[in-house]
Amino acid sequence: MILAVDGGLATCGYAIVTWSGRIDALGVLTSKPDPKLGVTADRAARTTRLARELAAAMRNAPQQIEAIVAERMSFPPKAGHHATASICLGWGVLTGLATASGLEVVDVAPKTWQRAVVPAAVDERDQDAIDYDVVFAELARYVAESPAAGQLAAIPKSRQSHCLDAVGVGVYAAMLGMSFGDAGDRPATVSTRRPRRRAVERHEAERST
Repeated sequence: MILAVDGGLATCGYAIVTWSGRIDALGVLTSKPDPKLGVTADRAARTTRLARELAAAMRNAPQQIEAIVAERMSFPPKAGHHATASICLGWGVLTGLATASGLEVVDVAPKTWQRAVVPAAVDERDQDAIDYDVVFAELARYVAESPAAGQLAAIPKSRQSHCLDAVGVGVYAAMLGMSFGDAGDRPATVSTRRPRRRAVERHEAERST
């Protein structure tokens, strides 16, 4: 199985994905700064909590996790040093979990998995343009037909994009086999619809606060 992650210290989305592309579990892990702690102690506490929660997700997977794949780190244009540090700490959690499990972290650029998994989100007139409304609508529809449908429904709409990003990354890993699992029985793309009007997403900033 695959642990797929949309990393971040404040908001971290994850999905447990089979090599056939089925979504067995997903979730969004959140934390807020503790004003009673200094910056260093607060970051240490939140990083430890995130590591424990992701480790629990790995333990609770129906089968052994064989790969960890994450959306590549990216930084909002106006991200300050606090946001940058938080994003990097989230990535550090992943590499620590991978090392402890004898695995590696494979990172995937956002547009790479979006084009492959949700081709209908690509603007035919501009191949660099992605319709994020289509991306998340198609991924939500895909999850609705999986064992994780109830978990997605329980997550507030405003936070679903984080775990859906993880779903997309995980399905992409399953499509390719990612050199870890069985490349046979790969899932098809999750999208068949035509592109709609592009929306501006803001979840990058949310996950790094």
